[in-house]
Amino acid sequence: MEPYETSWKDYYSILRVRPNDNLSVIAAAYSRLSRELHEIDPDATAQMRDINEAFGILADRKRRAAYDAFDPLAGSHAKNTRSEKSNPSVNPSIDSSKNYYEILQVSPNATATVITAAYRRLAREYHPDIVGSSSAQRMKEINESYAVLSNPASKAAYDQTFRSNENQQDGPAPSADDLMATLVAFAAKRAGDGKNRTQVADELAQKGVPYQIAAEVVNQVFDYRSTLKRREGGKQIGCGFLMLIVGGIITGLTFLIAAPGGTFIVTTGLFIVGAITLIVGLVRWLSS
Repeated sequence: MEPYETSWKDYYSILRVRPNDNLSVIAAAYSRLSRELHEIDPDATAQMRDINEAFGILADRKRRAAYDAFDPLAGSHAKNTRSEKSNPSVNPSIDSSKNYYEILQVSPNATATVITAAYRRLAREYHPDIVGSSSAQRMKEINESYAVLSNPASKAAYDQTFRSNENQQDGPAPSADDLMATLVAFAAKRAGDGKNRTQVADELAQKGVPYQIAAEVVNQVFDYRSTLKRREGGKQIGCGFLMLIVGGIITGLTFLIAAPGGTFIVTTGLFIVGAITLIVGLVRWLSS
């Protein structure tokens, strides 16, 4: 008996991958999570055990197929859904004020396979039998959305109304560049708030951004911030060296003309400020 048969776990969520990701993506995610968890908390044995368990199932083709076929609900809604799909004349009621695609976190062009996979993932996450009664309303919306979008007739009727409502919205739809700029701005702000790469990527994923896209955006932002820090550090290192050199020159000239007097105050200040600037620059360079 597999461990998920007695205590259900969403292995895809644990590894932060999608149900249609291939083995190389899953292996890369496992390697990244293992490394990050060890850096954050080397003693986090329970979480590491879940990650190892998830990888063991999803990395094995037969065990993964059995896991994907396993129904954690095994109850009322799963049976109702099968009976409705077996009888195409049963058309669920449609509420055109709701965005069923948004509720299931899929695009309007999603295939039936993608819609079913999204429903299964959300059902595992929100079903009251698994997480408690607090998610009952959310699960009701998920069930309603899937009932409409999994039925070809009701989906066609809903799509006609959905596209009509979209065309009536004011202003053009945001371009891909606008969406990417919004994601970059959000990631930059959270990075400025002191969040690390994993935390920012997780926040984007929680907002519905695919994790691979979120990771790419976060890497771009953090790499750019590192480049800026290196540049600033380099400038400060240069300024520090310049101050030390000028201080040395002034000191040498002072001894040559045999008139030290108050000049040592100036050169001492240059040495101190130059040394501090040099150290700050080195710290910024190394921390980038």
